[in-house]
Amino acid sequence: MAWSRYILLILLACVDKTDFDSGGTAFPLIIDGLFSTKAAEVRLSRGYRVNGGLNYTRIPGAIVWIADTDDPSWKLILKEQKLSFYEYQAFNGTIYSYSGAVTPKAGHHYVLHVIVDSNEFVSLPQEVREPGSIDNIYFTYTSGFNRDKGVEEDGLNILFDATVPSGEDRHFQWRMFGTFSVLADPAAGPERCWVTEREDAPLLSSSAFATRYAGLTARYVPITFDRFNDRYRVEIRQYEISREVWEFTEALRFQLKNGSSLFQPPFFVRKGNVISLNGQANVIGIFTASIDVSRAIYIKRSDLPRELYGQPLPANCLRVYPGSVAYPPPFWM
Repeated sequence: MAWSRYILLILLACVDKTDFDSGGTAFPLIIDGLFSTKAAEVRLSRGYRVNGGLNYTRIPGAIVWIADTDDPSWKLILKEQKLSFYEYQAFNGTIYSYSGAVTPKAGHHYVLHVIVDSNEFVSLPQEVREPGSIDNIYFTYTSGFNRDKGVEEDGLNILFDATVPSGEDRHFQWRMFGTFSVLADPAAGPERCWVTEREDAPLLSSSAFATRYAGLTARYVPITFDRFNDRYRVEIRQYEISREVWEFTEALRFQLKNGSSLFQPPFFVRKGNVISLNGQANVIGIFTASIDVSRAIYIKRSDLPRELYGQPLPANCLRVYPGSVAYPPPFWM
């Protein structure tokens, strides 16, 4: 999942429900693009009426490509993915991606192009710089009363240390990918499903520049049999992002942080770094080009501070965990 999911989380966190009416205004196209060491992917969806019930926001048939302003002969064309019903439960839009191996070059500037119907959208050029490093990933154990769930609960706080390159006006973002294998009843579906969960809110460098970040919290992970019956893989990826991407994502992070407060700020979304060439179409979009670095650890069941008991999931794990798969990812050890 990507930054676009944070907008939905902010809306769901509102204290009072509001009945929005579009008044005939066209809902914005939402563009979420990333060109990095591990991915060349653009997610397209459409804003929709909050009180509209089931909404289909897919954008099929778009033309999507990435260009290099420093190499006019280079062009990366992204193809539409055909997702299954269960995969659409995790993202009700359309994903365009490149299936081959390609990495952005340091010192180059990349631009995203998207054509939907007769409207063309382009991003501002994104400069790629040399990355820093993820130095360490570790966890601490915590337990206590969960007020939201009304139960006693224990879990792990996932922490990490990172080093970023020196220099002025540099901004960074981290993403966490927590992957685990769910044991399930084979009579109901697959015997195992592999699930990946993400950070709860954007992880960003501070506005005051530093080259060393220690003890950053990636996510709180509850200790459950589903997550730790086998092992839990934590991967942290580090990206350098432009100032406009940092400001856009920081605004989302601020809304999420204050969304459950009685004095929460009014909901708003910055436009990002993607514009409409004809100036008529409404768009909210972000495109990032970055050489990312990553680090991963496995947390085994034996690493937990207590014994863990449980039973296989008595249901089809693909349905219980939308977006999961019935085969291990390539990195699973």
